[in-house]
Amino acid sequence: MTEQNENEDRISKFLLLNKSTESKPVAVKGRYWIAENIYLNEICLAIWATPSEKIKERTINSEEAINGIIKEELYNMLKGISQLAAEHDLLRPVACVMSEEDLIKSASLNDKEIKQIKRWGSDQDWHRGAFTLYVESKNGSQDEPKNENGYCESVKERLSDLLAPIIETINIGEKSKIKTGDEIADDFKKACREKYGSEKVAIRKAATSLGEALAEGFKQVSDVSEGIKYRLKKWEEDILKQARLIKEGES
Repeated sequence: MTEQNENEDRISKFLLLNKSTESKPVAVKGRYWIAENIYLNEICLAIWATPSEKIKERTINSEEAINGIIKEELYNMLKGISQLAAEHDLLRPVACVMSEEDLIKSASLNDKEIKQIKRWGSDQDWHRGAFTLYVESKNGSQDEPKNENGYCESVKERLSDLLAPIIETINIGEKSKIKTGDEIADDFKKACREKYGSEKVAIRKAATSLGEALAEGFKQVSDVSEGIKYRLKKWEEDILKQARLIKEGES
């Protein structure tokens, strides 16, 4: 089975069909927008919307109309579907998906007008959190073939992600072996030798003694945190004692 068919199978079961004609999906038609397919599951209410040919009319095909009556009708349609679902206790996040290809072919919109529509999704004052809007770009420069339901692959992929997301499992691999106190001390001393070498003997010795103190903390006390605190305190006292002896020897 191809990936396209898998996406189709994953979302087709969520398509709402008319009770009177089970073969036809529920659709909502406005003057400028059509909710072609409506999908519902426990995750969300997803709507595939297309523009009507009314948008082609030159009398309303302007920037003012795009951001005015055409934009407002889409809001009213999506808000109305959401409220209708809520009245039947179907409270779900609402997502609307459309494609650039439909905006170009069905409504004859140009690039500038499509960019305006794409910006609607980020207009909080417009959607007021009632729904999200996705305008899918074409995959590549060629026209995307449409399936039997009429929408192109980019729309199908988005609907599939919304309705039936694939959760990837993370392989954490084998559990790391828990090291003993001696092993921790050995690793610490080895790192000290590699970092400080023979030129900074005093620093290396101090760091090495710290590693040994931590190892003793792991071994001697059942409460690891308390053991480490105790050995760090003892290590600090030893280091200060050594520093005093060095200072006395230099004076």
